[in-house]
Amino acid sequence: MARYLSAALIASLTVVGSLASGFLLFGRPLLRFFFGPDSVDAYDLAILMLFGTAALGALRSIAQSLTSIGRPDVSLRISAVGAAALVVLAYTLTRGYGAKGAAFAVSTSFILISAALIASIERFVVRPTGGRLYSKRLGITAASTAIAAGVSGWLALPAEPALFNITTAIVLWSGLVLLIILSSGGRKTWGGIFRGAGPAPERVP
Repeated sequence: MARYLSAALIASLTVVGSLASGFLLFGRPLLRFFFGPDSVDAYDLAILMLFGTAALGALRSIAQSLTSIGRPDVSLRISAVGAAALVVLAYTLTRGYGAKGAAFAVSTSFILISAALIASIERFVVRPTGGRLYSKRLGITAASTAIAAGVSGWLALPAEPALFNITTAIVLWSGLVLLIILSSGGRKTWGGIFRGAGPAPERVP
């Protein structure tokens, strides 16, 4: 169970990290294309929300494990605390910093919920089986995701990029996605996910 949950989290982190780096790199031109020039300013707000959204999104793949062992009450308490934190933070930060404060409040509350989910899954699901959620492979994948996000944010395209810049960015993003996939364990991780909870991928100590 612990190894399968760890593999599922690695796979989810790979997907979320790839999409997040793609948004960081192509966010401005995509916003302009789909919603018009006036929407480009929303890119900065989206970045503030991206941290919390990515963290919580990556945990969606294993969050239901609490319910599967008969502890939906834990999930309910986490949701209630997260909602309360969001209300308090949003009220406080929005009054002081406007839209940026609201975005930061959402991201912060999502990070708090994510931390509570990880701690609860470790305590109620993983620890009773004698395993642990963290693995060296998970750490490597998280580090690769952070590097990809940092590079994408640093080299983010402007709202109206030249064709050469778009082509270069596509090649760069493809390389970053490949890096994240290889860091996640490649076939060992993804093969175990698609086969189900049977033969779990090899765990790196």
